[in-house]
Amino acid sequence: MNQKIEPLVLELWPDADVRSEAQEVAFSNPDVDNWRFLRNVTVPTLTAFLPDPTINTGTAMVVCPGGGFHILAIDYEGLDVARWLCERGIAAFVLKYRLLPTPADHDEYQTYMSRMMENIPDLINRARQFTPTMVADGQQALNIVRQRADEWGIMPDRVGIMGFSAGSYVTLVTTLQAENPPNFAGSIYGGLWRELDHPGPLPPLFIAVAEDDPLGTESSLQCYSGWRKAKSPVEMHIYAKGGHGFAFRNINPAAEGWIDRLYEWMKVMELVKS
Repeated sequence: MNQKIEPLVLELWPDADVRSEAQEVAFSNPDVDNWRFLRNVTVPTLTAFLPDPTINTGTAMVVCPGGGFHILAIDYEGLDVARWLCERGIAAFVLKYRLLPTPADHDEYQTYMSRMMENIPDLINRARQFTPTMVADGQQALNIVRQRADEWGIMPDRVGIMGFSAGSYVTLVTTLQAENPPNFAGSIYGGLWRELDHPGPLPPLFIAVAEDDPLGTESSLQCYSGWRKAKSPVEMHIYAKGGHGFAFRNINPAAEGWIDRLYEWMKVMELVKS
């Protein structure tokens, strides 16, 4: 399908003062095919891609890009994924959630991030302190989709959330902690970075990761085990190669099939028609 899909951008908290002094920055990375990234996000938004009514499935997915809690890979883990889903009749909503602050100067930012990536445990600890903000943004995204479900042709009991890397963390903490959790979820090369002990039941979960991923494999396995212990539906795909952050980046042909497996899983879960 080659139809042009025009997105609708909505502020998550239009009546609340959630801004800070940090100024949002958009930049491209020549090492990653010049895809766009965002940092210093303080005004969270939801970018809606609504399918043509003739192919609408009534199912919706909130998409959370990753980026180490400091940036958002807004294209290949966000907008590109949303367009793919929308072309198949799934209403897709890219969540631009609030991030940890970074220096305004780009060179200082790069130095700061290099230091952060050398100490992953400290990075994860910072993220855990910021978790209430992430859960608030994730819950509000789900609320907006459900509140406007009739208008957008969505079944309010078929609203899911998925994320990549750090966006997977946002997905999972929202699923576990939100007052009105999603109806299903997807975790792509991410996790909670801790053992999950939950009495259940939990929403159905789809997991995809590469075996050679130094960041996502163990946390994905922990999520799979936790969902199993909670006696809740879970499906996991582990690819031999792909590293971290494969998404739509043409890193490995086998790993690129993750989104087809997600779509097949959604058929099995009766979220879309087979």
